[in-house]
Amino acid sequence: MRKLICIFIITVICGQVQSQNLSIIDALHLNEELDYKTRKPTRIIERNTSFDLNDKESNDKTIKHFDGAGLLLSYEFYGNNDSLFARVTYVNDTVNRTKLSRVLEVWARNGLHRETSIYTYSASNILEGTTDLDDKGNIIRRTKIICNDKGHPTQLSLLDGNGKLFNKERATYFYNTNKVLKTAETSDGIVLSSEDSSKISLKYQSNFPNKYEVFNRNGDLVRWKGKNFIDKDIDYEREYVYDEYGNWIESKIFQLTRGTDGKPIRKIRQKVMREFNY
Repeated sequence: MRKLICIFIITVICGQVQSQNLSIIDALHLNEELDYKTRKPTRIIERNTSFDLNDKESNDKTIKHFDGAGLLLSYEFYGNNDSLFARVTYVNDTVNRTKLSRVLEVWARNGLHRETSIYTYSASNILEGTTDLDDKGNIIRRTKIICNDKGHPTQLSLLDGNGKLFNKERATYFYNTNKVLKTAETSDGIVLSSEDSSKISLKYQSNFPNKYEVFNRNGDLVRWKGKNFIDKDIDYEREYVYDEYGNWIESKIFQLTRGTDGKPIRKIRQKVMREFNY
């Protein structure tokens, strides 16, 4: 349900912390700026309240900091008890508006875990790969990326710290519909999955609505149909409140169902409050 705002997923299982490998879709959206649309903020505090299928409430908070160019410098994740459990910090190229490196810190039960990712670009500022380091500076994995003439990744090879190929992902682009098809395969070429997995542009997706999507005049999604197996036949609506600069500061997501009498029912699933500092 919740819109993803980062390029990784943190999983804490039995005290072990794992960060998701950079996928070809992550690479596509790495430098896309989505946090604001108009005036550049210096900080955004986002408070999120979500409700599961049993209406159990959970709360979390993120704090994002931006540099003078409006690029994301860092964001911090806080859990239900308002305690910090993860932080991501970036070094940016403010001229080309690209991320040069990222440091991920996670506070888990067995201590602080730190991982660094370094992004490599060509002379024409096209992403060519990444190198991931542990907290001791050891290489734990690499990616090699091939892009098309638009600068969009068409192949991503994931290698372990010793340079051994682990798997590959390929992307096929359909620019007339703003869709990208991702295929994953093993090092032996066995296809693991193939799915219509993302929009090419998230920032300008309102220019390419599908038959289930409705966008408001600000370009924000206000109605859509679920895409996951458990909610693929469920309709959703989203309401926004905007500040004087046109950045949204409040959002509510509703699940649409019908009662036994056939009348429509709107059930809230998420509420987000955002405080902008300019």
